[in-house]
Amino acid sequence: MITRGGRQAVATTPAPAPYRYSSNDWAIQLVSLLLGKSKVFQRISSHLLFSTIWSLFLAVMYEKKRHLMQHIIISNPLIWSVLSSALSLLLVFRTNSAYDRFWEARKLLGALLNSSRNLALIGNQSCGGNKWNEKEKIRFSSLLRCFPKLLLAHLAYEDALPSLRNSDVSTEDKSHILGAKNKPLALLQLLQTTYAPYTSRPDLMGLSFSEISNVVGACERIVRTPVPQSYSRHTSRFLSLFSFSLPLVLLPTLNFLVVPVTFFHCWALFSIEEIGHGIENPFDPLTRDELLSSTKVANVIESDVEEIMRFSA
Repeated sequence: MITRGGRQAVATTPAPAPYRYSSNDWAIQLVSLLLGKSKVFQRISSHLLFSTIWSLFLAVMYEKKRHLMQHIIISNPLIWSVLSSALSLLLVFRTNSAYDRFWEARKLLGALLNSSRNLALIGNQSCGGNKWNEKEKIRFSSLLRCFPKLLLAHLAYEDALPSLRNSDVSTEDKSHILGAKNKPLALLQLLQTTYAPYTSRPDLMGLSFSEISNVVGACERIVRTPVPQSYSRHTSRFLSLFSFSLPLVLLPTLNFLVVPVTFFHCWALFSIEEIGHGIENPFDPLTRDELLSSTKVANVIESDVEEIMRFSA
């Protein structure tokens, strides 16, 4: 036990470091693909299955009705080589644009973590002593600690009540937040009314609140502004038509081997496209913890703010 300022704090074990991919995991990742456990593979399975069956159908027809198939076989693959280069550029741009959104979202969560810590530190320092009564201090701490989870619920268009139910926020404050259209901003307003009358550093207070408000706006921009549909649709159509015509280029050379080759080729291309779709909205509740460790970040903010506000010099 550590005693500081008449209060007791329990020393906690640091959270484990996030998992990072290692080149030694190649065998595990390959087995997970073969067993169908890959999430990307599961999402592209219907598209991949159709392309593979289509290539098998063309291979059978080429074997039995070769004289008829000669009219649609593409004997010169040069044009398909040019198209594959164009398709590669489309997929690279699509994935890069999605990755930029993911990385911006992660930086915003980091900014929220830093701003929350700063606000708690400034508040505990400038509003200490007799200026800030214990009731207001507890209110400020409870509001700030539940803000990250409320923001995540807001970005996912989820019900805000679960993120408030297990918090120490008062019933009156909960009613005010739940009655607002933009619940994170309503919570920020409550924080300001709790903080402003007692602070000796209004300049630092205003800067911290402005930073958090900017984070809310930037996160909303990512969620509410998807990649243009015309671009995504064109990439999807281009990729589908390319994969359907690919067996017509490979059949004269590969015969029935065109089936596994088409499967592998389409798996690689469809996966790249799906990865872009999967990280386009990093705040999606189904993937945000995997992409951003959002729940862990929210828990870190909650525990750090609680520890800072508990400290008394």
